[in-house]
Amino acid sequence: MIRVDKEALRPYLILVVVAAILYVFFVYVSPLLLPFLLALALAVLIDRPVRWLEERRVPRPVAVGTMLVIALLLLTFLLVFGMAALTVEVSQLSSALPALTLQILQLVEQLENLLERYFEEVPPYLADFLRQQGEVVRQWLSLLTRQLFELVGQWTFQGIPNLTFVMLVTGVATYMMSRDREKILAFLPYLIPGPWRAKTVEVVAGFTRSVIGFFNALVVLVSITAAVTVVVLTMLGSSYALLIGVLTGLLDVLPVVGPGLVFLPWALYHFVMGDPMFGVWLAATYGGLVVGRTILEPRIIGDRIGIHPLATLISLYVGLKLFGVSGFIIGPISAIILVSLARAGIVGLDNGDVAASGRDAAADTPADASQGAAAAPAVTEAAPETPAADGAGPAAAEDPAFNAASGAPAAPDGTAAAPAEAVPPKKPPDPRP
Repeated sequence: MIRVDKEALRPYLILVVVAAILYVFFVYVSPLLLPFLLALALAVLIDRPVRWLEERRVPRPVAVGTMLVIALLLLTFLLVFGMAALTVEVSQLSSALPALTLQILQLVEQLENLLERYFEEVPPYLADFLRQQGEVVRQWLSLLTRQLFELVGQWTFQGIPNLTFVMLVTGVATYMMSRDREKILAFLPYLIPGPWRAKTVEVVAGFTRSVIGFFNALVVLVSITAAVTVVVLTMLGSSYALLIGVLTGLLDVLPVVGPGLVFLPWALYHFVMGDPMFGVWLAATYGGLVVGRTILEPRIIGDRIGIHPLATLISLYVGLKLFGVSGFIIGPISAIILVSLARAGIVGLDNGDVAASGRDAAADTPADASQGAAAAPAVTEAAPETPAADGAGPAAAEDPAFNAASGAPAAPDGTAAAPAEAVPPKKPPDPRP
């Protein structure tokens, strides 16, 4: 009969359960809780300014209301201005699409003529392939522009009522979460059963720190990339600076690849079409973004996420395959949860090994201190043989002054001598005759 080691299977069962919970949450639950998830993110975002106002004796409800109004007004302005500008640029791109398609077809003909110079006769299959690729690019550009225009129209007209309702619910929920922050944080641990409470709190705390660090770093890096792209393209006179800047910023969440998906084909197009200077500027902009990200990313992210770039790339790819575009967020969050579970000792090579190794690596102690820490258990085990007086803790039992006050003289080397034998108190005389 085959015996199954339940302890060996425990980490894998936990991983399966966590994966199932994550899938159900992100696919079915998160769309229903979207306003409250946004409220939680917004409450975390305004928490530092709220505490700054509290330090200046502003009541917390007033501080929360003030910062919430400022944040919502700023967010509304950015959405309205951004959607209006994107609508204009998408309309311009739709108008310029026929001319762009003609240029692409001319480029295919030039490439075919270039091949005829080096070959006596271009193979028919190669000529057909070039024409097919030109037609594919034309259809792709037409489809992309039409979908962008429809998407902007839906967000502008059909999405306004839904967006207004979501923002209203988000604002009210944000105010309640931020105003009663301390009460909520004090109440949440009591929802967890006692035996699981300590581990769960440890996992949630590590997960929260990592997620906040991840999104903070992501927002900062994406904003820098988008802002630099918009500024440079505006200086170069591009008609689609904002549209391409937003697209480049969104693509910046992809490690390694990033904005190269936009800049490299665009620069190559201008080199081939006889505008090499614009292509040089585009290539230089891409190079500057890559160098800037390489320098800023370690400083901005640091150890706040705690995930290796390779693990981030794997989580992005798996998330994209399972959840589509939303997998760019779901994948890294799932990886952060698994890392938090491993650090808490719930899953991993052995319970507690990952967390202990992390703590040992973080604590850079001298050899003498580590030897002292190793000798500490022996003292602790010997302590019960000489119990201290009632109400005296371990620190008091080792203090020479405490021993002197209690009638136990201290030895010359500072160690406490053996305590004297306790004398029982005398009984009071019986008042009865």
